[in-house]
Amino acid sequence: MSDLLNIDYDIVEETINILNIHVSMDAPFNEDGENNLFHILSDENSLNPEAGLIMNSLQMEVERTLARLTEREAEVLRYNFGIKGNMAQSLAEIGLKLGLTRERVRQIKIAALKKLRSRKHSKHTLREYISN
Repeated sequence: MSDLLNIDYDIVEETINILNIHVSMDAPFNEDGENNLFHILSDENSLNPEAGLIMNSLQMEVERTLARLTEREAEVLRYNFGIKGNMAQSLAEIGLKLGLTRERVRQIKIAALKKLRSRKHSKHTLREYISN
């Protein structure tokens, strides 16, 4: 390989040996043991994997719950609560978007929430996500 790369054999051998070194993420850098790779490489601005999984699971559960409603009821709740990329909107704004009066949107919202609270629809609940 050193001939092919036109590099000294010792440099190639040293490079290959470096690749076989395993470093623990929580092994300390110095004698006081305060710093390790995990602390240096972690990105405090990124979402931790567990939170990402919980968020994805919550989104799936919300959509599964909304699927029990009529399309119009689900649409009103999505707009009103800002679900699935929508900004939370007032009843009047939703009415304009759907060609309904504010009062009719309010009635649809109340009916949808009542359905979701009923025993019939309480089998798959979102309550476990409230504490998270």
